[in-house]
Amino acid sequence: MLLARDASPTQTKKITGILEHRDVPSDASWTQAELGRALGGQPVSAVAVTNPDLAAGFLAKRAVDTGRSSDPKTEEEDRTHAG
Repeated sequence: MLLARDASPTQTKKITGILEHRDVPSDASWTQAELGRALGGQPVSAVAVTNPDLAAGFLAKRAVDTGRSSDPKTEEEDRTHAG
């Protein structure tokens, strides 16, 4: 489960409540804008990745990222969709 760190508390509570009783790996280091861009679309708060290879690819990509993009449009999108 990929959960945006800037997702609303209501959304986060719903998802973490479900995950609490299951052995599902999760990562909450992405922003809504980053998750949306990774999927080729609009910002999203959470993504359930059921394909193990795809999930590993997402986590590996995140592990090698060294920081935010220097693209001002990207940073503005992240601020716009925060919280």
